[in-house]
Amino acid sequence: ELSGRRLGVIGTGEIGLRVAEIGKAFRVSKIIGFDPVQNDRFTSIGGEYVKSLATVFLHADVIVICCSLTPETKGMVNRRMLKLLRPDSIIINCARGAIIDQDALTKMLTEGRFRAGLDVYEGFDGDELAADHPLRSVPESNLVLVPHLGYKSHEALQRRQELTLDNILAFLANSPQNIVS
Repeated sequence: ELSGRRLGVIGTGEIGLRVAEIGKAFRVSKIIGFDPVQNDRFTSIGGEYVKSLATVFLHADVIVICCSLTPETKGMVNRRMLKLLRPDSIIINCARGAIIDQDALTKMLTEGRFRAGLDVYEGFDGDELAADHPLRSVPESNLVLVPHLGYKSHEALQRRQELTLDNILAFLANSPQNIVS
């Protein structure tokens, strides 16, 4: 149930914006965001930026990680951040597994410190976790594991092809777009 809960969005690019919009549709009480690059569209839909990642972990009930994996974001959700979560907190990582300290995550989920939903895992490129992966030992009441499959639908593949073609044509026209820096 999202209604009345505080939503934290880490990374307010296109995916983070969509998460915030969905949160608003589900009537969350507040949307707080953390991103070094602030996006006016996030604030225009009612999002409020906070100055530190810790503030999101202290004040959000549900946190969704939507940022890119960069040298700066690798491991940024560490043991110290995870300790800020309450037992009723939920963290969802739909970005990249290496953004969260996997050992600390597994240990704290096993202890019931909070709950999580994951479709990405550090150092894992397949669609399904191996049976002996440490996350498999976490009680189901604390963790939902799903494969990272959103990109595999027919519509998503077609959209990616169109976007790739648009990017190539824009580059050839000396007007590059969708630049990741």
